[in-house]
Amino acid sequence: SMPMVQVRMFATVREAAGVPECTVEAEDMAMVIASLKERFGSRLARVLDRLGSGPDRLVVLVNGRNVGST
Repeated sequence: SMPMVQVRMFATVREAAGVPECTVEAEDMAMVIASLKERFGSRLARVLDRLGSGPDRLVVLVNGRNVGST
């Protein structure tokens, strides 16, 4: 089975999802993003698709440690 990933959301991502955190089953970041888009719909999908194209970006933390960003 795939690992369970706890996702904490902040700022515009949290606002679009309507929740501060959730748990998804995923093997990699692409699966995490796809799961979030499926679960929370088009509003969150638009926000996630926009990240990285401007001053906002998606920051990835693993166990509280920054491991990268888009």
